Amino acid sequence: MRYAMMIVLVAGLCLGAQKSGPAPGPGTVGNHAGGGATASLVQHPTNGSCPNLTTCSIPLTTSITAGNLGVFAYYYGANASQTLSTTNNSGTFVHCSNCNTGHNAAAGGQDFGWTISLGAQSSSIQYTFSINDTFATAEFREYKCTGGTWSFDTSGSNGTASGATSPFAGQALTLGGTNEIVVQQAGTDRSITAISTYGNLDTPSGVGIADLLNTVSGTAPNWTSAGMSAETHAAVAFKCQ
Repeated sequence: MRYAMMIVLVAGLCLGAQKSGPAPGPGTVGNHAGGGATASLVQHPTNGSCPNLTTCSIPLTTSITAGNLGVFAYYYGANASQTLSTTNNSGTFVHCSNCNTGHNAAAGGQDFGWTISLGAQSSSIQYTFSINDTFATAEFREYKCTGGTWSFDTSGSNGTASGATSPFAGQALTLGGTNEIVVQQAGTDRSITAISTYGNLDTPSGVGIADLLNTVSGTAPNWTSAGMSAETHAAVAFKCQ
């Protein structure tokens, strides 16, 4: 009888050990494979009516945090020679070399610049343009990368001077990173009202600006602008990894 009880006890202990099993290790339940940085939008203030000057100020929603990414979007009218020259932030400004190739007289054009590591700032962001224009909108976007660092990936632009219809495709990009943000901008001879896939849409004076966060897709979104016949669009992408 005593031996029978010992056998039952040992069997019970073995069964309990089988049920408990080993604790999950790296890459299994409760772990995010590959670590993973995360990008987030901090603020996106806009000035939808810049004066006919070589500068335009954008009041900040909150103070800029040093080290964050700054994306400077700018839309202008008929003058194809106008570009975004610099800003008043202390970080190193980079002008996009291929973001205004889609300019046309009917829809206007757009430009982008960026600063990979912004300087801390509490005053308004000020854009400086190469020349005056009679119509311009400006938007500043600040992004935070948690668990990674920022770097520029790619950019592009295009446009249709006549015969365009709504919806129309934005700028497709070939992304080279494992986690990215893409900022798209577009304008037409009417007004932008919507965009597919992307979020954080702003439409200052009918111009469309939106973004796609934490993505590996460079597929072009579709913009909506009822009654349009001309359009111009551009996009920039940055790695957060």
